[in-house]
Amino acid sequence: MKKRILAALAGIAALAGAPSVARAGDADASAVAVASGNVYVGGSTFATGDLRSSVIGRFNPAAGAFDWLERVEGAAGAADGITDVVSAGGYVYGIGYGNGGLVVSKIDPSTGTLQRSCGAGGVTVNGLAASILPGRAAALGNDLVVVGGTLALPTRGVIAIVDGSDCTVRTSAMIGAADPQSSVGFTTVTIDATGHPVAAGFSGSDAALFRFAPDLTPMQTRTFDLGGLLGEAFTGLAAGPDGGVAVALAGTTLTGQCFTLPALSAAPACGAGGRRTLSFGSGTGAPVGSVALARMASGGWLVAGSQLGWAAPAGFLARAALAAVAPTALAADTTVFAPLGAQVLNPFPYLPSGFAAVTANADGITGTGTAGYPGSRRPFLFTSRPDGSQAAVTPLDGFESAPAAPVEPAPPADPPPADQPVAAPPPAVPPRPALATARWGRLAKRPDASGGFGAVSLRCARACTAAGTYTAKVRGHTVRVGTASSRLAAGDAVRLRLALSPSGRKRLGHSRRLAVTVRFRVTGARQERALFQTAVRLTARASRQR
Repeated sequence: MKKRILAALAGIAALAGAPSVARAGDADASAVAVASGNVYVGGSTFATGDLRSSVIGRFNPAAGAFDWLERVEGAAGAADGITDVVSAGGYVYGIGYGNGGLVVSKIDPSTGTLQRSCGAGGVTVNGLAASILPGRAAALGNDLVVVGGTLALPTRGVIAIVDGSDCTVRTSAMIGAADPQSSVGFTTVTIDATGHPVAAGFSGSDAALFRFAPDLTPMQTRTFDLGGLLGEAFTGLAAGPDGGVAVALAGTTLTGQCFTLPALSAAPACGAGGRRTLSFGSGTGAPVGSVALARMASGGWLVAGSQLGWAAPAGFLARAALAAVAPTALAADTTVFAPLGAQVLNPFPYLPSGFAAVTANADGITGTGTAGYPGSRRPFLFTSRPDGSQAAVTPLDGFESAPAAPVEPAPPADPPPADQPVAAPPPAVPPRPALATARWGRLAKRPDASGGFGAVSLRCARACTAAGTYTAKVRGHTVRVGTASSRLAAGDAVRLRLALSPSGRKRLGHSRRLAVTVRFRVTGARQERALFQTAVRLTARASRQR
């Protein structure tokens, strides 16, 4: 997923054809949120003495300036940045990356002050079982659901619920493909009408959707072959009362995929396979880069991205673009951005530009993106009325000079007794490690005589119980073909042998081949949970002839 995103950004730069004015900050805007009439923007910038630093601010469209704009350090001395901004429970949360962890910051929306409930510095770096690259996030009540992918190949999809009160990961899951050598990644997430998280991304070479229970137990999974030659991934996702839409860019074809809920099946109203080819209204251009999606107050859908085409004065260039489509069949909604239902912007005539994020409500449309070439980029903000009229593009300056975010003062300590020396402050509490980690041993495709086909090494930071189940699809039904379990004290590790049960061996012998999904659920005190999952295709050993 990370390579695909970087390749898309490089492609936009290579296809543009005019020099830019150098800007030392090289800032980008990757996320936007609107809450209580305020606009919050997040991104990153180059900072002296640091690779990249996260930046977040509250922008005032009426004044054309930031009410506050500040730097939030998620990984001092290393690269960190914001991938999404979420409003929940009266606070604004910055979701980002840093040192392979999930970085969460909690901010007072009025003052921009970091909250100590999210750690002594107002920022928590959550370490999971592997280094990850977070993607988008969504509010789930006062908590957050965050998705992403692991960095090591083959990648695994990551989903986590972050406790809004203290910014720590309450529970998480890593999801792999049926083929252990194939990669899986999540790019974005939404919450359906029943409160279940729905993630979008890819599985193997196909775009994919995943639906989870509130405790992150996997429920439905669906892959979609969009016809791309080099792999596909959904990068935009939104849901309505009984269905949703995901968008992906395969080559230069922009596809909208309609799906039902909760089944994630293709919705036929959008055409064959539930799909429709979308456009930004220009017959001579082609969409490039990545695309984002939002649901409008009318029930229609808003697509944001970049259109490569010819226009004066720069000629051939990638330009930020928007398109509105109808709620059901995804036809162009010409009541928005009339008369075409789409608009290609040209805010910086000699610089390539593209949207990174977009949102919409009854008050209007808000989007953010970046213009320019790597090394001298400049973020911008787009605003308009709900019908696309009174559109305005505002350059967002000041990222590179943003001051460090203020931190909420600590509560006053009780005064010491007059005749007692003042005690030194206690040491900072170290970050809470993940409940459990798992490492899969080499999985055999042919079980041994006793049904063994591999092993898993589990370690628990705190006392835990691990329960494993192995399941397979047989004639359309999910059947159990093996189990394992263990209780571990705090700090203990165990290596569990993976083996089919006697009935599982019989089923393998009868079917000859089984696609087996291995899940280990780890539970601890305080309702802590972790889920580890992998898959293997087993083949029965040939019978010996006497």
